[in-house]
Amino acid sequence: MKQLDIYNDREGTFSLKYEVAKEENLMPFWVADMDFPVSEAIHDSIKKRIEHPIFGYSVFPEEYYTAFISWQKNIHNVTIERDLLTSSHDVVQGLFFSLLLISKPGDNVIVQTPVYFPFFKVISSAKCNMINSPLIKTKNGYEIDFEDFENKISENKVKAFILCSPHNPIGRVWRRDELEKIVSICEKYNVTILSDEIHSDLAHSPNVHIPTHTVNSWAKENTFSFYSTGKTFNLAGLHSAYALCPTPEYADKFRNIKSEYFSSNPNLIGIFANIAAFKDSEDWYRETMKYIESNISYFVDFINKNTPKIKCKKPEFGFLIWLDCSELGETSEDIDRFFKKDAGLLLNKGSIFGKGGDRYMRWNVAVPRHRLEEGLKKLKDAYDKKF
Repeated sequence: MKQLDIYNDREGTFSLKYEVAKEENLMPFWVADMDFPVSEAIHDSIKKRIEHPIFGYSVFPEEYYTAFISWQKNIHNVTIERDLLTSSHDVVQGLFFSLLLISKPGDNVIVQTPVYFPFFKVISSAKCNMINSPLIKTKNGYEIDFEDFENKISENKVKAFILCSPHNPIGRVWRRDELEKIVSICEKYNVTILSDEIHSDLAHSPNVHIPTHTVNSWAKENTFSFYSTGKTFNLAGLHSAYALCPTPEYADKFRNIKSEYFSSNPNLIGIFANIAAFKDSEDWYRETMKYIESNISYFVDFINKNTPKIKCKKPEFGFLIWLDCSELGETSEDIDRFFKKDAGLLLNKGSIFGKGGDRYMRWNVAVPRHRLEEGLKKLKDAYDKKF
């Protein structure tokens, strides 16, 4: 699609990605939204709704849920039971509410770093303690240390596991055998799984996303899963997400806790956008995935050829590339300074993702190709001068 090659200036749109970068005159490749326009179907649906001049309180139409259920069946061949499904403003809020439902203050919750850093705040906000079982870095990427994972759960009487599936920022799509081991350990110690599956539509072939709740019957009855159009359809600013609960009773409890935290009203525009996304935007989704995959290949080839002190491999999903920059500096601050001051680029520091992220950077390639080329040229020029 030619529109993916067009750069839409986001000045004046209150874009987090660009407003932060503008403060230091940097080119942004950090926060995980795309610099691509949404599908025509989404845009038209929003425009049609805002032609009506009243924007009062809203309710979720049934179509908000049935459109998601149909998408899951069509794209993933997964059947979602309607009575297990409810909503949240975003995935992080859903994780927080579900943790409140199944834990009490002082309980231990396990994560696997480096991982999406808002998990840390979810745990502390629920007044729980974080237990870490870091992933193992290998020459081929990252693996789960299952022995450490089980030992940490057993020794600390862990109550819940916040799983990132697929795993941001390290680019892994967990295989079925890995998920089966996770579920087996969690079942053994009665650990509830909270599964962030926001990137689940973005697996690159031949990788296939396996929803955690589908692993076996125990997983179905002990997993909260969370989804959003934010990544797949570039709708992060509309704060509309889905919570798939283990039982109808938990779905009711989830809705009740939303009300207790004054969070039961939907985002009006998000309703229309989500329905249009799931019902009428599959072609846009598939074309955008092809474009992203092409950008990834270009990026990795460029890095390997032109900046050999930076190490990276193609991610198994999405548009975020995890860069090993350990040869560029002694500390994360040194490396971040190089990207900002020398190259004029704003990326995510790996250190924010917890243990194992030090001296890594995360680069977002969901941009028009010419913007990616410009950013990589800036990196190469700075690299050649310094190294």
